[in-house]
Amino acid sequence: MDTNNLQAQSGSDNHQDNSVGKVKDSHNTTGSYNTHIVNAWPIQATILLLAMTILAGGALMIASQPWRQQQARSPSVPAGSVDEVADQRSTPNQPLAATITLPSASEPQKVTPSTATKDRPFVNSLGMLFVPVMRYDTGKLVLFCIWETRRKDYEAFASTRPDLDLAWKSFVHCDQPVQQRSEHPAAAISHTNAVAFCEWLTKQETNSGRISSSAVYRLPTDLEWSYAIGIGELESSGTPAEKSKLNPEVFLWGKQWLPPPRCGNFKDKSYRTTYPSDRIRLARIPLLDRDGKEVYQPPDLPDDYNDGYPGPSPVGSFPANKLGIFDLEGNVSEWCDDLYDSAHDWFVARGGSWGRSDSDSLQAAYRAPSSADSLYTTQGFRCALIVGD
Repeated sequence: MDTNNLQAQSGSDNHQDNSVGKVKDSHNTTGSYNTHIVNAWPIQATILLLAMTILAGGALMIASQPWRQQQARSPSVPAGSVDEVADQRSTPNQPLAATITLPSASEPQKVTPSTATKDRPFVNSLGMLFVPVMRYDTGKLVLFCIWETRRKDYEAFASTRPDLDLAWKSFVHCDQPVQQRSEHPAAAISHTNAVAFCEWLTKQETNSGRISSSAVYRLPTDLEWSYAIGIGELESSGTPAEKSKLNPEVFLWGKQWLPPPRCGNFKDKSYRTTYPSDRIRLARIPLLDRDGKEVYQPPDLPDDYNDGYPGPSPVGSFPANKLGIFDLEGNVSEWCDDLYDSAHDWFVARGGSWGRSDSDSLQAAYRAPSSADSLYTTQGFRCALIVGD
């Protein structure tokens, strides 16, 4: 269980290629001139030639600007590369997902769940975007929302359920209030209420004809989540607890520890400044077992690692993976539909969070067990959409 999470109070390797995509300017703005001919001309001719050269160079610069702007938007640049993040952000905290253009409410729905792609996602009635992740042998198609469920999504559901726990509306973490807005992920949501949200959304969209009667929203299974983060093919059969011990060297960003800059929202320098009472990370005191032997502690992020967010970040603030899915590692950990093992009544939570910084918790295979009614400030959920019989 995530011991860094405080209970809320009311009032993972997709072998993602992080190589930098380079847009090369094929325009050669340097000219080759026969300067010895210029030297043979009278001084007036020399002056005239210089003036013409300056004017021609200026025209070429003006003409090249639209080309440069078009290339900057070219899909040939690998989506999600670290340099692309720096290029698209005018400020460190500008969400990448803000660049996605959604159809207006008056536009007909042109993309269905069955025809959705990474570049043309299915958009539901709440503005949640879904992309395909995997297909079962039976033909059943699994789509994931590209974002963790946002506060404004959950608000639409909560407004119909006055009996719901209100912990998600406002909570503190390590004695400090957590700043949240509508685009932040909904957190301090129990597994029970996450399931209820999915059931409510299924009913709403089935009744409105947005999805077919055979389609259903639900929490992802542990297997589906593994395929979303890119390790589904690497895992054998077993319980989530058993799989959590496999593939220890695989992370969302590759096979190396540490993560590259600004690839996710983890417990960083800004966190430690904002939540100084979190002694688990700050003290750096060796942990001892009952026999006085030092307990293994996994490597941690360096003190100067800074992703710019002391708490949760707006969804889509960091690069998506190859499937077009944001925040699978970091921001909030996410409920799955499976039990952790056969011995306990615990459900699985996947992905690290803004409250974790150790290498074990940030592994793609890491699973955390949580009881169905637990409310953690760093835990939310993501919706899956299942299409087909």
